[in-house]
Amino acid sequence: MELYLAGEYVFTGERKSDIGIIRNRLLSFDYQKKFVDTIIDWKDNMELYLAGANKFGKEEVKQYMKLYLAGMEESCVDKIDCNALFSYIEQGRLQFDKLKDFIKPGKLFIDSGAFSAWTKGAKVNVKEYINWLNERTDDINLCGQVDVIPGDRVFGATPKQVWEAAQLTWNNYLFMRKRLKNPDALLYTFHVGEPIEFLKQALEWRDENGNPIPYMAFGGMVGKPAKIRDVFLDKCFRTIRESSNPNIKVHAFGMTDFNLLEKYPIYSADSTSWIMVGAMGNVMSDYGNIAVSNNQIHDKNHYSHLPKKAIEDFNKTIQEFGFTLDELAEHRDNRILFNALYMQKKVKELNEKERRFTYRKKLF
Repeated sequence: MELYLAGEYVFTGERKSDIGIIRNRLLSFDYQKKFVDTIIDWKDNMELYLAGANKFGKEEVKQYMKLYLAGMEESCVDKIDCNALFSYIEQGRLQFDKLKDFIKPGKLFIDSGAFSAWTKGAKVNVKEYINWLNERTDDINLCGQVDVIPGDRVFGATPKQVWEAAQLTWNNYLFMRKRLKNPDALLYTFHVGEPIEFLKQALEWRDENGNPIPYMAFGGMVGKPAKIRDVFLDKCFRTIRESSNPNIKVHAFGMTDFNLLEKYPIYSADSTSWIMVGAMGNVMSDYGNIAVSNNQIHDKNHYSHLPKKAIEDFNKTIQEFGFTLDELAEHRDNRILFNALYMQKKVKELNEKERRFTYRKKLF
């Protein structure tokens, strides 16, 4: 599996997970109302109950995961070997040509930035995006499609609007795929809240040579409660395993919940949390986010207020990554780089456990 982190750095590792991949600031669909989430939760759990266990056997799959760091910055791009995700609409056109030579071949993911554009009342020009990708096809390993966001950010979306957006998203995927020099680099995106029929349709689709989609993405998980993400991923992966395309790779946009990454066979994931946490004066740790900035000395999560054992463990990690506490306290870029290294370490630990997934498999 591959993990994509939003921000400037990218990490790689191997193990169970559903986090995917780096994007330049990967953003999530924030259009569902609470009642929609409730309906999804109720419906999915009911369907899980109805799937008779006596009709299924067990099948084990072993997989490793990749991490993509979204939003790569000049200050750190040459300091870490990582998978990187750039947002076309935000960063790609300005930063890509400047930073791409610092990223090793096969590690670049371009996201369309459609959600970010939607929040600003704008749209991504699909044809211009396709041309831009084709001009740089030799440098780009993966790219996200231009997906369609339903409804209004304030008032949400009706079920009809969600369905229509899902259909337009699928249409855009097919439109782009036919026109890209490397169509298999394009990831179709299935979002939280969309009818499962669209996922099934994508899994059963075949190109003119009879080949299935090799790689897709799950979106809309950012900001969702862990329970909603869990239910969504459970249903999606059960649908995948029961389809004619059970080995499709899956990227998780903006999802770096390691509990879920360990539970589901996500191939790659991305997040911007490594940048956001560092910019707020904090660093990541096994004890949660720790405040290290001198401006946060009175914060209850400040380093100075940690238990003795936590301080000892944190000091070891600081030394392992080649920093001093003062360097982390004083400089934002150091905190961001520390967070990138920490996330890479977590993914490595995940993969060292040999991520194995057991599925129920139909016997007849």
